[in-house]
This record gives sequence, structure tokens and C-alpha cells, in this order.
Amino acid sequence: MHWRRPTYSVIYRVLTNPVYGGAYAWGKTETVASFQEGTSIVRTRDRPRDRWIALILGAHEGYASWENFERIQKMIIGNRLSCGDPSGAARRGSAMLTGVLRCRRCGRMLRVYYKGSHNDVTRYACPRAHLDNKESRCVAFNGAQLDAAVSTHLLRVLEPAAIEAAIMASQQISQERSDVVDALNRDLQAARYRAQRAERQYEASDPENRLVYTRAGTAMEHRA
Repeated sequence: MHWRRPTYSVIYRVLTNPVYGGAYAWGKTETVASFQEGTSIVRTRDRPRDRWIALILGAHEGYASWENFERIQKMIIGNRLSCGDPSGAARRGSAMLTGVLRCRRCGRMLRVYYKGSHNDVTRYACPRAHLDNKESRCVAFNGAQLDAAVSTHLLRVLEPAAIEAAIMASQQISQERSDVVDALNRDLQAARYRAQRAERQYEASDPENRLVYTRAGTAMEHRA
């Protein structure tokens, strides 16, 4: 028997295996065949728990109770970056290149670490080989200079477009204000026209037979 330090993948398989919680499970995976460019490809993938063939709780003594096993599964799922708003895996921060850089040695995505009293020190690293096989880390470096260089270059590239966008926005605001003023002027002209028309109609009527309505709604004859 050869003992060695556990790796990330081994620990993950142990913690997600129902045996850890004292349960017997069968049919957790399935084989799927597909054709790509005329070639048959067979893949094995995990089944959702509701599609397992068998799951017997309390089949043997587990390393943890089934309740703790379920709690561990929720914690593992919550640590995934692709799982909504995870509570354990940090993905917010000031790093400019989060989720952008890849390791040249192994091709995996670089992880971002924050240090310092206010988490203001950014560090990019690729610890995957170390976690899986206890090999030396591929790369690790301070992200301050890289983020600063990227920010400077990005601002240099976007500056002409930013100025043009500001000018266009100012012109658009001026045009919108001009359109509002024109609409108000048209409404004012229409109101003046209606008032002048009513005045002309009133003046054109017979001054000897004009009716003046009182507040009570009754008509009273007015003679000049």
C-alpha cells in the first residue's frame, strides 16, 4: 500500500459519494453515444439524483450522517461560480482580468486572490496542478502592474470614442430640449388661435341678443 497526500479531485469524489453519508447508490452515471463527423463517440456523464436507479439510506455506517452529507453537498454547489450568487466562492473584486487570463502551461483559468488588510492586493495564480497532483504551481504573480498597464491601454483606446460619445450625448440633449420647446410653442400657438377664434365669434354675434350664463347655469339676456 502506498500512501500519499490527498488531492483536490480525490477529496471531491469522497465528499460527493453517498457512501460518505452511509448510503448505497447505484446507477449514478449513464453512457451516451453520439455521432460527430461520421464517428461514433461514447461519453459517460452523471445522472441527476432523481434518476439514480437505487438509493438506500442507512445501508451501512457512514463517515457522516446523511443530514451532514446533504449539507456538504449544498456547500459544494454553493461554491460554484456558475451557481447563481454563490456564498462561498468569491468572484467580486477590483481585479481587471478576472475570468480572462489562462495559464500558458496547462490552459486552465487563472484564479484571483486578494490579500492585505483591505483586500487591496491582487494576485493571479494557477494552483490547479498543485491541488490535483501536488505538482509545482504553474504561475503566480502580483496583479497590480498588469492591471495598471491594462487600465492605461484601455483608457487610451477608449478616449477618442469617449469624447465622441460625450459630444453626441450633448447634441442629443440639446436636440431633445429644442424639440420640447418647439412642442410647447406649437401648443401655445394653438391655444392663441382658439382664443382669437372664440373672440371673433363673440364679436360677430348680435350685440342686441347676447346671452350671458350665470354661475347657476341660467341664461340672462344682455343688451348693450
